[in-house]
Amino acid sequence: MLKLMFIILLMFTQLALADVVINEVMYNPMCSFDKHCEWIELYNNNETSINMTGWTIKDNNKNDSLEGYNNIILQGHGYAIIVDDDTRVYNDFEIDDNVLWLYTGDDSIGDGLSNNESITLYDNNMNLIDVLYYDNNVTLEGNSFALINGEFVESEPTPGRSNENNQTNSNDYSKIKINEFMANPLGDDDSSMPDGEWVELYNTGNEDLDLLGFKLKDDSEKELLIDNVHIEESTRIKSKNYLVVYANGISGFLNNNGFEKIMLYDLNDNLIDEISYSDSKEGLSWSKINSMWQMTESTPNEENKDNSTIEQVTDSKIEIDRIYDLGSNKKAEWGSSIRVKISVYKGDTEKEVIESYISGDERITKISKANVYEKFSNNEITFPIQLGLNCDEKYKDGTYNIIVEGLNTEDKEDIEISGISKECYTKGIIKDDISKKESIKKEDTKENNITQETTKKVANINNRIVYENSSKEASRLGVFLFIALLIILISVLINERKDIS
Repeated sequence: MLKLMFIILLMFTQLALADVVINEVMYNPMCSFDKHCEWIELYNNNETSINMTGWTIKDNNKNDSLEGYNNIILQGHGYAIIVDDDTRVYNDFEIDDNVLWLYTGDDSIGDGLSNNESITLYDNNMNLIDVLYYDNNVTLEGNSFALINGEFVESEPTPGRSNENNQTNSNDYSKIKINEFMANPLGDDDSSMPDGEWVELYNTGNEDLDLLGFKLKDDSEKELLIDNVHIEESTRIKSKNYLVVYANGISGFLNNNGFEKIMLYDLNDNLIDEISYSDSKEGLSWSKINSMWQMTESTPNEENKDNSTIEQVTDSKIEIDRIYDLGSNKKAEWGSSIRVKISVYKGDTEKEVIESYISGDERITKISKANVYEKFSNNEITFPIQLGLNCDEKYKDGTYNIIVEGLNTEDKEDIEISGISKECYTKGIIKDDISKKESIKKEDTKENNITQETTKKVANINNRIVYENSSKEASRLGVFLFIALLIILISVLINERKDIS
């Protein structure tokens, strides 16, 4: 008993989670051969499309595989009608074109629908999707057994329409437009997504739509299926939004040269939209701008950019945005390091290197370099630039140019540089120079003093100029005085001796 309750609980849990339901059954038709006029209607009560490939339907006695398409896709809020191979249902009812027709592969559904059946729907892994039990519930021949307001009741038949109001539920796929495509990407055309070729669709309508199972075709009828292999996330395209379908390895889907066409088809191979073009330029996409097509910078999943001329896309551009690390006076100091932030758009060029430096009449710093590899890309780069110490004052304080160049373009901006770096003092570069100057000055002062103490006496001797030192002349005078005093002393002594005698 507990096991049976568990099975029943599990079954109802699965049914509660099911998106596809058995919605209507015609088991008592007004027809000579009932099996040719019997049908079962399925309904997808979710806006997301469901892949029903490999699903089966079962009555009391027999399983039938559902056939009709390589990929059986039941669109969001869409209907499918299960019939046998020899069905006459086409003739009995007016059924909308977007209804999915599925076949059992033989001349009956199961072994033919009786007045007392259990009808079970399984997915491709034989998981229970839905089940319906009925026991002679239809009293009037030609009426159906239909799900209305959550209950199955006898009803006038409404195949492919709402059971409540007999209204068709048709999704308006005409609102889906081809909006942009990349036919000649950088690198290999058949690269894995998000590289390689791609086509962008846009939903102009007010309802979300699921495009699972839709197809894109080129002029040679090569197909690109819209499924989870070619979409990054979901195949649903929201209202006023984008969906990018990637070739993702399909080789040569779109031509780079010559005439080419892109066509979008729904599940029933109805043409929804088409465009044609001739030739492409590597790295540029074709974009729809105000109902006109032009080659532009690619913008997958974004609003298209209006480039009125191709030069706006192919030409590179460099702009200096900001200079960092300047002093409060907005000047740079010799010996300091600054940073230069730039914005770079790389257009249609094979060049990759961008250089930055400071220059006056000549370049005064080393060159900082960076590489930009991807064409048609926007980049931000910050360069470091080191100023020299300038201790020998080779360069004058004043205005210089920050120059950033490369990719066939450049930008420049003025910068004021002044002051003597503190490193000139701390490293002894200026100190040694001052010491030398002071030493020379002292020597000059000493020589000047000697020159001032020395008097120059000029005499013409034999046509020569003789310089005499005044200190030597004083020395000679002293000797003369000493001799004179000595002579006087001797004379006095002689006279005194005579008097004694």
